[in-house]
Amino acid sequence: MAGLKQAGVSVACFLPDSLMKELYPALVLHQDIRAIPVTNEGEGAAICGGVWLSGKRAVLVMENSGLRAAAEPLARLGLGAGIPVVMIMSYRGDLGEPNWWAIPHGITMEPMLKAMRIPYRVVRKACEVRTAIRDAYVTACTSKYHAAVILSGECIEADPSTSVSPESWRQLAQAGTQTKTPQHLSERGRGPVGTGAEEIASSASRDLQSAEPAMQPLQPVRPVPQMTRFACMQVLAAKLKDELVILSLGGSVDEWYTAAPHMREASLFQQQLGCVTPEAFGLSIGLPHRRIVSLDTDGGMLFNLGTLATLSNEQPRNLTVIVWDNQCYLSIGGPPTHTSRRVDLAAIARGAGIRHAYAVDNLTDMERLCAKALAADELYLLVAKVAPRVEPGLQRKHSDGIEDKYTFVRHIERAEGVSIIGPSEHN
Repeated sequence: MAGLKQAGVSVACFLPDSLMKELYPALVLHQDIRAIPVTNEGEGAAICGGVWLSGKRAVLVMENSGLRAAAEPLARLGLGAGIPVVMIMSYRGDLGEPNWWAIPHGITMEPMLKAMRIPYRVVRKACEVRTAIRDAYVTACTSKYHAAVILSGECIEADPSTSVSPESWRQLAQAGTQTKTPQHLSERGRGPVGTGAEEIASSASRDLQSAEPAMQPLQPVRPVPQMTRFACMQVLAAKLKDELVILSLGGSVDEWYTAAPHMREASLFQQQLGCVTPEAFGLSIGLPHRRIVSLDTDGGMLFNLGTLATLSNEQPRNLTVIVWDNQCYLSIGGPPTHTSRRVDLAAIARGAGIRHAYAVDNLTDMERLCAKALAADELYLLVAKVAPRVEPGLQRKHSDGIEDKYTFVRHIERAEGVSIIGPSEHN
């Protein structure tokens, strides 16, 4: 935070990740920085570019996997127009990474930065963070191009005493009854726009007391849903026989593994944010005679909202989409998603042209609508408003994404009598 303040940053766009989960509450509470949660990193890059065009400074805070999502906007902004974006990202997939799904993030990050000619620095000591942030802004201002600071080592070692629970996040959101427009963004408190390190240093001591921030009321935080995801899964599982299911990463993996033991081989577990429903749609195209079920999340659907427009135009008759909307990113501590305030995913889907799009907040309606969706020859989308919790005491699922793919594909091969992954040429 000290480095951002010294650099004169007034806007921070972020998509939360677990390694930097202690930073996001500090951004939200900071009086001189407007924190903007985004739905994907490409959106965040474009917002930061727009802030630069106003003469102010912004930062895009993200997991390094976000570099892949932001690559096209970054290329168009930087290479096409000379509009710089400064990024601070966690180094997932660094040496010692304990999560299999994060290894590709480390494999692709530095080659992508080099391919896009983005200067960067990997910082492993906390005492070096402030200098790295300062240097990134000097470089971005001078070159009119992007710069990145990658945090690893002790910079992102979690402190258990400062962890933030979903309830703490809700209290944080409720406490913020007004949107801050930082003093840096007011006309009289204009942030630094030059290219030199002197201007960055002087911005920290700039007198902004005369600037009155503009305030706008926020929509109150929605009540916490009470229906549990696991109970919904049990209702759904009891109705499934020969369907195929695709679901996301996170707590829903162990819940579905336990709730639907008869569907384990017919389920593709642990698919990536923003990919679940598009994959399910693709599968429904390839197997038009079989019912496909997408078990997506609010964060995943927000990440790729354009999917709703595609589904509306294509109207896959054998696809049922269920969105687990717990109004937060639960697996990384509970930062709220946009659905905790104004955003209504079912209303967006209906607006896109999906006729059967419904929000569900009780098990009676869940059972009724699941039965209708699975029996219908039409596209259905159910947004299940579920509590921000994972069912305790569940059997853990022990496999990675590659094993899950083979299990799922072999099941389809047997069920359909086809060969998808054939024998090696050496056989």
